[in-house]
Amino acid sequence: VVSALKDGRPHVPYRDSKLTRLLQASLGGTARTALIACCAPGGDATGETKSTLEFAARARKVVVRAAPRDVAVDYQSLYEEVKDSIDDYRTRERKALDEVESLKDKEEATQQRILELERENDALKHALQRQQRPVVEGDQVDVIEQLHAKFNDDTEEAERRHAAELRTAQSRADAKIKAYRDAAEVSARECDAAEAALTGEREGHLASLKELRRVKAEFRETEARHAARVSELIEEVAAAKGEGEAKAQEADKAADALLKRVETLEVSRQEQLETDYVSRDAVAE
Repeated sequence: VVSALKDGRPHVPYRDSKLTRLLQASLGGTARTALIACCAPGGDATGETKSTLEFAARARKVVVRAAPRDVAVDYQSLYEEVKDSIDDYRTRERKALDEVESLKDKEEATQQRILELERENDALKHALQRQQRPVVEGDQVDVIEQLHAKFNDDTEEAERRHAAELRTAQSRADAKIKAYRDAAEVSARECDAAEAALTGEREGHLASLKELRRVKAEFRETEARHAARVSELIEEVAAAKGEGEAKAQEADKAADALLKRVETLEVSRQEQLETDYVSRDAVAE
């Protein structure tokens, strides 16, 4: 993996090892990575020390640059999705309330029908009482009593039937109201949870953006400080270079003067030798 990163190959075999697979994010150039090579001073570890140093030499040539990851979050789409879900829950709640109102209207209509039947029953009872005569035959009394009993039985049956229908409608309405209320509560909890999660993600992204701005500001300050220091160093190097050139010129001048002095002394010495020289003939004489 290190050799492939050093050579800049298009394919890096991270999957060949579990360690390189785990360290892919660090070795792939998205983080600042520090590598420590440990060597042993013993003579028996020469081979391992050599291979470790060669590995470290290859790893030094791997170029890694830390780069922030831009996480794109579409807050508008998230807001629209949550808003649509809330609108859907509200629509379902309105439908449930409308159905409850409809059931209430049906219940009121049933109550009105029961009251009408009771009034009709009372009217029929009064009519039968008015139709009765003080003296009637035995057969007529029996017929009237049978009719009256049948009418009472029919009335009670109708009242029982309407009461059963009313209880059934009431139980159905209560069950639907409970189901709609439970669904509305679940929807409200889900909406609150989604809103809380969205708020947490938004706060996390805002914190990341603040940290990124802070790092950028520190980087700009450091870059400006380093640029100023580099400018100062360039000026110092230029000044030192000028001083070195001046000193070199002075040294050249001193060397030239010294050379001329040496040449002058050599000429003077030669002349002195020629003056002090005595030939053999002069000595013989």
